[in-house]
Amino acid sequence: MTQSSPTTPARRVLHQLEDGAQRLTGQLMTGLGLQGPAPATAASAKPKTGQTWERDFTVTSGTLIMNLHLKRTSGGALGGYYTVQNKGKPRSQRWPVAGQLLRDDSFTLHGTQNGATFTGSLRGGIPQVSDFQNRKFQLHNLRFRRLPAAAAVQVATVQVATGTSAAAAAPASAAGAGSAGASSALPALPALREPGFLPRLRQVAAAINTTPEIVLGFLTLESTLDPTSNKGKNTQYKGLGQIGDAARIDINRYISSHGLSLKTLKSTSDLTGMTATQQLEYIEIHLKIHMHQVDVENRAAGKTSPLEQVYMAHLGAAPGTRRRTSG
Repeated sequence: MTQSSPTTPARRVLHQLEDGAQRLTGQLMTGLGLQGPAPATAASAKPKTGQTWERDFTVTSGTLIMNLHLKRTSGGALGGYYTVQNKGKPRSQRWPVAGQLLRDDSFTLHGTQNGATFTGSLRGGIPQVSDFQNRKFQLHNLRFRRLPAAAAVQVATVQVATGTSAAAAAPASAAGAGSAGASSALPALPALREPGFLPRLRQVAAAINTTPEIVLGFLTLESTLDPTSNKGKNTQYKGLGQIGDAARIDINRYISSHGLSLKTLKSTSDLTGMTATQQLEYIEIHLKIHMHQVDVENRAAGKTSPLEQVYMAHLGAAPGTRRRTSG
């Protein structure tokens, strides 16, 4: 097991987004008609169906002890949590993870709160992790062993990470449930209770030349689709898209220069008094501003804008725009 340099914030964010978008696609997009049939994939890249189980594993190397609690669904979805501790010291908090087991027994888990990523194999039902990384360090070649069966520990309902305390991963559970049939309930996320939210989100995606699951994925990670996110908290980043002051100024300027009937924002707190569907009006403007150049180039090339470009634009990291800082 080795340790190396920390991962970059951008890479952590993209790992989380890729996982969130993938897990949301199956149940929300196809089930609600927001996208066409998924393209054919190689057999090895398809989920591995089979038995359902819940198990605990551990691995020790040097002074570090890592414990991993995993729950597998019949559709191959994985959820649970991990802890890390130095020998003789208290165990860290439980960090929730979610992912997917594939037909070749490979799997990837992503942390929904701390940017962790596990990559490896579950052949024989025992995790063999080739690479692990979180915000602080990287580890390699972790060979877990299974702990004796104990009292069942119920995995908490998942919420995709927003930078606040969340439990373990609802979209993963939703994706697993979605494989059982179209009658499965949607994740209990606030925006999804609004009848007009998903149709309007589809329009936003079309306006910036990307796919609905990409927009849905990063909004879920930003706010757990809660339009009141950070209401009353001492931070400039508010609402469904965690819009900050720099973005608010740009949005207001766009509204005025284009003569839109939309009201301008006196502060980002105005957003938390709106519905999620109403906030999509402002999120669309925000993305249009920062996606303009890449949108033109991608349309000319006959392709849609990928996740990296959309999210970097959302963060204000595109050339000539303000860079978002954490609030």
